[in-house]
Amino acid sequence: MAQGLSEPLRSLLTAMNLGRSQGHPLAGWTLLSMLYRDGSTASEPMTMNYLVARYNGEYLDPGESRVTDETLRGVMKVLVEQAHLVTSSTRRVRERMDSGKFHTVQSAIYRINAAGIEYLKAMQRVIDAENTVVASTKRIGDYMALIDKFQGYAGISTESMTLYEDFNRLLTAYDAVMNGLRKLDVDLHDICTDLAFDRVGDAADHLRRMLHDEAIPAYSTMMKSSGPLAWLVGQAQFATMVAESRQAAGNLDVTVAIGDQAALEIERRQTEAFVTRRLRLMLQSFDPTTAVIQTSFDSIYLLYTTLISATELLAREYEHVRGHSIDLQALTADIDQLLTQVHRIQLPTQFPAHLPMDRLGKAEMAEVEALPKDERADRMAELTTTVRNDMLEAGSMEPVTRAVTTTESRVVTLADNPVVAVDGDLAGAEQRALAEFTDLVMVSADTARIDHDLGCQTALARDAIVSLYPATQYAQTEAFAAFGRPVAHAEVAGTQEIHLHLVGEDYAVVLPHAFAVTFR
Repeated sequence: MAQGLSEPLRSLLTAMNLGRSQGHPLAGWTLLSMLYRDGSTASEPMTMNYLVARYNGEYLDPGESRVTDETLRGVMKVLVEQAHLVTSSTRRVRERMDSGKFHTVQSAIYRINAAGIEYLKAMQRVIDAENTVVASTKRIGDYMALIDKFQGYAGISTESMTLYEDFNRLLTAYDAVMNGLRKLDVDLHDICTDLAFDRVGDAADHLRRMLHDEAIPAYSTMMKSSGPLAWLVGQAQFATMVAESRQAAGNLDVTVAIGDQAALEIERRQTEAFVTRRLRLMLQSFDPTTAVIQTSFDSIYLLYTTLISATELLAREYEHVRGHSIDLQALTADIDQLLTQVHRIQLPTQFPAHLPMDRLGKAEMAEVEALPKDERADRMAELTTTVRNDMLEAGSMEPVTRAVTTTESRVVTLADNPVVAVDGDLAGAEQRALAEFTDLVMVSADTARIDHDLGCQTALARDAIVSLYPATQYAQTEAFAAFGRPVAHAEVAGTQEIHLHLVGEDYAVVLPHAFAVTFR
């Protein structure tokens, strides 16, 4: 071939088989390369006859058979009609004959378009992704700056390509940030796995730094952009201004130069549709509904789930380490208490290793102790045999002496019984919580409205209010209930945050929005 392919790229392209040719799986890629490389430099137009001759002359792989005109036409049809990577137009051209002379014929001319060029470059980026995609959130600042800039888009001029170029920079920054967040999500999963198998290593400290220094700040910053981005999606004029900016001064397209109004109008509509579609895709990343989270490639809530799991795991590991650590102060107090009672501690006398030895008299034991070490064993064996034979003659044996320890009998009284736990009044607690719930949020017999900060006296009432908020995100709400009453309908009733504080606690539960609930 004119330019060799790396093995990873060859494997990827063979698996994709662009053009669906069994005998020539790389034919689609080769055609795109030829049109991209030779389209503007070749001395002849890009007709099918030229492409077939060029392919067989310079682009065949070792061992690959020559490609026929019918095969290459089938591959080109896929590129033009299905992949839309190549454009075709019919023109009259001067074509070289086998004799070397030229004749004029009407033939299809092929040209690679912007999508085809991007496909060529994107495939190489796929191969290099492991080296280019890192868990970095450094471009969040660029992304937020552009979001803030577009809040005043009405004052940006469309007489230059600045607005269009800024929008493309926004897409690039968004993709870079999301790639970094996805890589960060994978790294958090890996470090959590390491932490599960290595509690005493550096995994816990590394996870803590990743959470507090990178992941949580990045998540919080991205969540702040959801509101301005949602506002921008609702501005239909923004897409129109971006489309006008694309065709402003600085655009070197032929359609702009010759003023082809029909082509320019089609391009404007396509650009408006592109801007609207990309903004909506970006906004889907911040949609909290389950259906969108499961289908979106870049849902920010997938990272949220990982952050919650990692935080809970880190808390459990710290509790595990603290539970297995030594309390030096308590240990010192125990040792001091033992030292104050050391004079009352009695250690029992160790029993002799052999029972017959305690039957020997003091004179016999003194005799054994006086012997040299090498003779003691033989003498002890002799005495042991003698004592064992005389064991039945109890009258000739001295009494066994044992160390006697005086024990004090402890008198147990009624006061030593354990304290009996008092059963809580669960029914009464629920009734009090229901009464408080009714007083705080029920505006009618079937409707509850939470639109201002609340102070709760019971945890059951507070928890019941919190458990109702997720019902606002679902169309089917029968699974949600409070004090046995299922929810018939739930909706968001305001944009302000709601703080729920329980008396006696130092923190408050924060709900994102006010809401109203109708019970059955």
